[in-house]
Amino acid sequence: MSVTPESVPPPRPHSRPPAHSPSSVRSRARWALAAVATGAFCVQLDSFALNPALPVIRTELDGSRTALPWVVGGYLLTAGSLMPVAGRLADLWGRRRMLALGLALFAAAAALCALAPSLPLLVAARLLQGAGGALIMPAGLALLTNACPPGREQRAIGRALGLAGLATVCGPFVGGALARFVSWRAVFWLTVPLAVAAAACALRTAESRAPNAGKHPLDLTGAVAATGALVCLARWLEHPAAWHRAAAALVLGALFVRAERRSPARWWTRRCSATARMWP
Repeated sequence: MSVTPESVPPPRPHSRPPAHSPSSVRSRARWALAAVATGAFCVQLDSFALNPALPVIRTELDGSRTALPWVVGGYLLTAGSLMPVAGRLADLWGRRRMLALGLALFAAAAALCALAPSLPLLVAARLLQGAGGALIMPAGLALLTNACPPGREQRAIGRALGLAGLATVCGPFVGGALARFVSWRAVFWLTVPLAVAAAACALRTAESRAPNAGKHPLDLTGAVAATGALVCLARWLEHPAAWHRAAAALVLGALFVRAERRSPARWWTRRCSATARMWP
């Protein structure tokens, strides 16, 4: 029996699940959860693990007593003051992109911290690491919220923040043990592969942006004023006698309110509203 070309069935194309199929959505949600949970774990670990290691750092790097608190305080100040701006950048330029960028910056800064030969360079690297941490949290939570199926966002956020809470609890113990038996530099080396792995997970999920974000560009005046007001307020709370910092915080806060009222984007209000919707 001869086989004619018409009788040969055409080859089947390789079937792939549609981009919006339930299996594809669940896969993207799992990758987003892995990225956000690991990134939040790194941020919290480096926030709390260095406190027991500060005396060892001061002895080894021969730093001043006044500069030593900036190893922890500078990181927290940078991360906290830049978070609102980082959230707005994620809405404009893509949450996955900003999360991956924040994780890469966090890992690179952690390596610089581990290699720092002096206390001023360690503080500078910690400020850079705080900027990476500021990108991780708002971009990651927004990405996870949009990647999860409807109705499962709060559970996923709870899991991610629960893992970050473990770093808060065990961070001082891990930092003290590593500083005593290995080196304080091992605290930073520990987070480098974790942040790199989280960035790889983030690249496996889908990109998302805020609806109509391109219609309202970043308000630079409001962003600078809000960040500066938070920095001045934190510095004043550290030294209450320095009233000029409190005055600067008030002036910058007033400038921010003025810029926010005139801006059509009102990015701070939108950011606070979006953050509030993430919580039960």
